[in-house]
Amino acid sequence: MLKTFVIIAFMAAFVLFASIIGMIAFSSEESNTNNEKQPAIAEHSNSESGGTRANENASQHAAEGKKKAEWYRIFTNHLTDWLLVLFNGLLVAATIALFVSGERNVEVARKSANAAKDSADAANKAAMVAEKTLIAGQRAWIRIDEIGLGGEGLAFDQNGASVAVSFKITNVGNSPAINITAHAWLIALKHGGPFALQEQQRLCSEVRKAPFGIGFTLFPGETFPTNMGLGSWSLGTNTSPDEIKKGLEPSADGKHIALQVFGCVDYTFATDPTIHHQTGFIRDLRKRGTVLLNPADGIIPIDQLVLTDAGVGMGMGQYAD
Repeated sequence: MLKTFVIIAFMAAFVLFASIIGMIAFSSEESNTNNEKQPAIAEHSNSESGGTRANENASQHAAEGKKKAEWYRIFTNHLTDWLLVLFNGLLVAATIALFVSGERNVEVARKSANAAKDSADAANKAAMVAEKTLIAGQRAWIRIDEIGLGGEGLAFDQNGASVAVSFKITNVGNSPAINITAHAWLIALKHGGPFALQEQQRLCSEVRKAPFGIGFTLFPGETFPTNMGLGSWSLGTNTSPDEIKKGLEPSADGKHIALQVFGCVDYTFATDPTIHHQTGFIRDLRKRGTVLLNPADGIIPIDQLVLTDAGVGMGMGQYAD
């Protein structure tokens, strides 16, 4: 809209300029016409009186003096026209001033809007930081203290391989952990993967996306299981015969296999009830004194098995959020 006013103002200025030029030209022409008529009248009068050279010169001097004395009639004879020109000039000036003022107001409004947006963004960030600080200070944290084996041990049969896994977990946070569920899987190490870390990320991400299951609650400082010995509560895991077959291929004699147990403990808490939080783990499953397992052994008792940190003590697959 302001740009439209500017265009109109420039057009008005052009018309004003043209009007001034036209009026000056018209006034000059009219003045010349009057001057031409006056000497003729004077000459006619001199001829009737017998005309003398002195009278003629006197008349010419008088006409020139009258011309100089009446220069102001250019303005007095066309006073309304000049007033109209003055009004239009003031109108142009006012329009330009309006444009300049409008542009300044727009810039001030733009700066004010940007300042308000920056202030709102800063307030939102401060609120988010405060919320995260509150959650971090008053949240639950699940720590896996121990992972053991349950049942009779590791079994190899026509269904593949299976073993039961037990957990000892503690809430080391400042609020109750609720909807606690444990998830574990068994996998064979094979050429080309997928490997335990990849499968942990994939399967535990699926747990995050699913609704919370029916779990149990641990208050701050409590450990599960509290009154049961380790191994009295366990979670079964298994892998297929096809996975066992692929797991035998990397071994030199084609008769041994490396197995890993992996998973996560999923939970939430009251100050952040809609978000899944997890503590993850990966363990190498080995026979004591050796690294690889022989499926031909059938059932390997618990006392002959051991779980160790994956990644040569580097804690691969361990995380908490």
